[in-house]
Amino acid sequence: MEKYTLNKDIFLICMRATSFPDGIQQAFKKLLETDPSLAGRTLYGISQGGKNGIIYWAAVEEAFKGEGYTFGLEQYTIRKGVYATEKLTNISGNELQIAKAFEKLLKHPALDTMGECVEWYTGNDEVTCMVRLRE
Repeated sequence: MEKYTLNKDIFLICMRATSFPDGIQQAFKKLLETDPSLAGRTLYGISQGGKNGIIYWAAVEEAFKGEGYTFGLEQYTIRKGVYATEKLTNISGNELQIAKAFEKLLKHPALDTMGECVEWYTGNDEVTCMVRLRE
C-alpha cells in the first residue's frame, strides 16, 4: 500500500452498472459504444456503498467540461487529495485481485468514509486501486 497525491480533480463521463459485480463489463461496453472518441481514453471504475448494496460506474475522463451531458451520460468527479493505493498487474482473468486490494485499502486508519473506491486502469493489464484518505 502506497500513498498517492492527486493534484487536481478528474472529471469523468460515466455509465452506471445495472448490478454489481455482474453488470460491470456490460457497463464498460455500453459506455465505449456511446461514441468512438471514448475508446482511446483512460478508463476508471468508481464504486460506492449504498442502501441497496454497491453502486458501480464505468467511466472515462472527460475531454471538455460538460461533455457527458452531450451524450446524456452521468458525470462524476474524483476529488484531488491523498489516496491509499495498490497497483495490480496481470488482472485479466484475475479480477478477484481487485476486490482483495479494496478489502485491504478500506482498512486504512485514515480512510475518508465519505469517499469512493477508484479503479484507475493504466493500461497493459494494470489497474491502480485507490481510496481517498482524510485530510
